[in-house]
Amino acid sequence: MERSDSHEKRQIAGLVILFIKESEQVGTVHTHFDRLHALLFLVKKGRIQIVIEQVAHRLYPGRLLLLPRGRNWFLRPSLSPIEMGIVGLDPKQIYGDTTRALPIRLFQHWEEQPRTIGLKTKELHWLLKLLKILKSKIHPTTPSHAQGIVLRYGIYMLLWELYGLIHKENSKTSIMQTTGHFLVLQFMDLLNRYYRSQHQVAFYARRLQVTPDHLSRIIKKHTGLTAKVHIQQLLMEEAKALLHGRRSIKEIAHLLGFNTAYAFSKFFKRNASVSPTSYREQHRKCKK
Repeated sequence: MERSDSHEKRQIAGLVILFIKESEQVGTVHTHFDRLHALLFLVKKGRIQIVIEQVAHRLYPGRLLLLPRGRNWFLRPSLSPIEMGIVGLDPKQIYGDTTRALPIRLFQHWEEQPRTIGLKTKELHWLLKLLKILKSKIHPTTPSHAQGIVLRYGIYMLLWELYGLIHKENSKTSIMQTTGHFLVLQFMDLLNRYYRSQHQVAFYARRLQVTPDHLSRIIKKHTGLTAKVHIQQLLMEEAKALLHGRRSIKEIAHLLGFNTAYAFSKFFKRNASVSPTSYREQHRKCKK
């Protein structure tokens, strides 16, 4: 399949995610981040020591550490097995690359001082799962328009969940709207894998074990758009990218899961108000 420059533009800048499972990796971790990164350390297994501005701190399983930008730090080698995730976020680039209303106060709190938060088992597993999905979308094996959407929505969820954790008033308060957010992320991940061949909301609902109406309701609540609109938008963006190349209309229709070129042309014209052929001609004229 032809690749478009627009795929690369959809990668979020200012985001680095590492997973550490070997003690030997600890000594070089700091080389992956720079002073512009606000850092998050999430320990799942083992105990490790982090030195911040020459002061040693211990990190334990189920502990989340938020470290402001510009601090000198390093991890001391661990003799015991460890498993942890580390995230580096450049606030300026993250806010520039995402369009959703993000919690500005989060980074203001993050910048004040190193902050350690104790997590419940459910919170720890949720955040680790979210980080693993995000990491897989930063440098995907096969770039696509859907990758950028999953990545942006995942960052949006991560920041809001961290904001909720910082402000939780007591141990009974859990991370917010986990079920709804996770359903959206699962839908986006499935969409990324199947949108070229599966155009019906019912397919995604079956895979997620919910009804189509429930899926669309949750998706619209958290993203502002229905599941059907997300599918259509991705198909349209991919179709436009392919029309910038040399493939025939029939080939593009086949790649995007339409039975005939006529069915694809009808879908494209309904959503773009011009036929695929006219769109391609207009694009070529603009390039001259």
